[in-house]
Amino acid sequence: AAPRGRPPRSATTRSAASGPPGTGLPIPTLRSVSFAVLLGVTALGTGACGPMRLNLGYQPTRYSSSVRPPAPIVMTPFADERTDRQFVTYLVNHFGQSYGMAVSNADPVLWVSDGIKRCLGSAGYSVLSFSPGSGANQLELSGSVLSIESEMDDRGPFRGWMVLGDVTFLVHVKYKNKLYTRTFRGEYQKSGYTGGSPSDFADLLASALDDACRQLVVALPQTY
Repeated sequence: AAPRGRPPRSATTRSAASGPPGTGLPIPTLRSVSFAVLLGVTALGTGACGPMRLNLGYQPTRYSSSVRPPAPIVMTPFADERTDRQFVTYLVNHFGQSYGMAVSNADPVLWVSDGIKRCLGSAGYSVLSFSPGSGANQLELSGSVLSIESEMDDRGPFRGWMVLGDVTFLVHVKYKNKLYTRTFRGEYQKSGYTGGSPSDFADLLASALDDACRQLVVALPQTY
């Protein structure tokens, strides 16, 4: 069964070949051996000692805006509207079953908010903390985090892993009584992957966050 709050994945039914007559035993296949080995290795990091723990970090790519910011951005803390607020990474075998998870050592919502602030700063915006009565000639930016999730799927023997990253947030920008609302979804995908350490998953989520922040920098001039 899929973890709480996570959409169930469709599992593909597979049949094992029968062993010698009268034994009732299946013939081991490369796929089943691969799954057994990967399950055992992952259990060392997720099963016996609990979920893996990630140290999330983010170094924004320097994105530039073609439109000069008209005013500083006053940014309020983002709300947490994730369906699953516990895990940020899932390990999935080729049957579509989750058998390992990872959690973040720090608050992942604050990680997203800080990442947005740093990315906007690298694009030339002046980003301030929220302070009531700070003036009308400012862009007020608020929002909520909808998803922070990475997934590592076993693609079968000799094919490596497929890794997927997703960071999604909703943004509200208010400027001179004009309200702009949009959802930004950052994604990262790579096939034939052979990693799997906590730092690998942290880098995967950082790449997805950077993609979402890039979209925000491109769209922000539409708000003023």
